[in-house]
Amino acid sequence: MSYKINIPTDKWVTYTLNRRKGMDVMVTEPEALARATEWEAFKTTKEDRDNAIAQKEIDKANANQKLKDLGLTDDEIRAIKGIS
Repeated sequence: MSYKINIPTDKWVTYTLNRRKGMDVMVTEPEALARATEWEAFKTTKEDRDNAIAQKEIDKANANQKLKDLGLTDDEIRAIKGIS
């Protein structure tokens, strides 16, 4: 028994899963759009996370500088933070 499947080729696009390994799959246009949208959301989330980490480091440096401006020594600042 054999089956004949008619797939309209204008509705399918090639979507690259992994550019380095050359992993391509055939998906419909809506699926490709959904995957691209998910990827953009992931990149935005990653950028937000990276920005939050960078801001935390900046805040830490600013806090240390403010303590030094108040006249505390590095040893006193470490003692406040509980660092030996």
